[in-house]
Amino acid sequence: MFRSNAPKREPSGAAAKKLAALREELRKIERSGWSEKTGKSVALGLSKVDRLLSDEASPGLRTGCLHEFAGEGAEAFAAIISGRLKGPVLWCADALAGSELYPPGLSAFGLDYRRLIVARCRKPREILAAMEDGLRCRALGAVVGELSDGVDLTASRRLQLAAENSGVTGFLVQSAWRDQVSKAPPAGRRKIAGAGRSGREVQAKAPSAAFSRWSVDAARNSDNAAGTMTWRLSLRRCRNGGSGAWTVKWDAKAYRFSLVAEAADGQVDPPSEQSSGQRLVG
Repeated sequence: MFRSNAPKREPSGAAAKKLAALREELRKIERSGWSEKTGKSVALGLSKVDRLLSDEASPGLRTGCLHEFAGEGAEAFAAIISGRLKGPVLWCADALAGSELYPPGLSAFGLDYRRLIVARCRKPREILAAMEDGLRCRALGAVVGELSDGVDLTASRRLQLAAENSGVTGFLVQSAWRDQVSKAPPAGRRKIAGAGRSGREVQAKAPSAAFSRWSVDAARNSDNAAGTMTWRLSLRRCRNGGSGAWTVKWDAKAYRFSLVAEAADGQVDPPSEQSSGQRLVG
């Protein structure tokens, strides 16, 4: 949906030039006056979840912090939240992920691709460096970083401190479906089911200084209509002590979430192709 066939290969030794160019771009944006930020949280539109995340005066996901999302729906969830924040969005993409970010596809999640600055990075340390630079730029609305694995406590603390100091919100995305993409054959287009590690398994590796940690996994729901996706949204940890799990549906036409009613045994219907977070990759 928001991934194209193959990543663009860049010449070796270009990392320093890319980082310098990114810093200059961020300085230009900062001088342009994109620094307005309102409120201390961004609402998901699910009152039950929003109240758990923050106080009644400003319910929702705390801004000016680092949040971790893991699972098949992690990138989409980051796009949804970023789309609700004001200002440009720096997306630090993994250039070697096996499929390239397709910005116009993010519109299904409420994020206008014209607001995007995409930094294509070839190594995890480049992604972390670009994220930290972005989080220091008060002109940005959000910074998203793609990593196949988590980061250590020191790295996450650096990102969290940068976000706190600037007020810019950071999202560290660990997409479980990359495990499947990386094993896909290089030729031909095929559908890759997002059946890799769950968000819980991805996040189990190391502690983190992030304000909150979420898993966004494919959920079962036979009531999916065209333009909708269903996820099991689990708040694993939050600094305010809240936690919980909900089955939610995203409506790409109305750009909103809704809670899915679960059966008495806590289960929903078997996963369908549409709800499993599949992507067309090459």
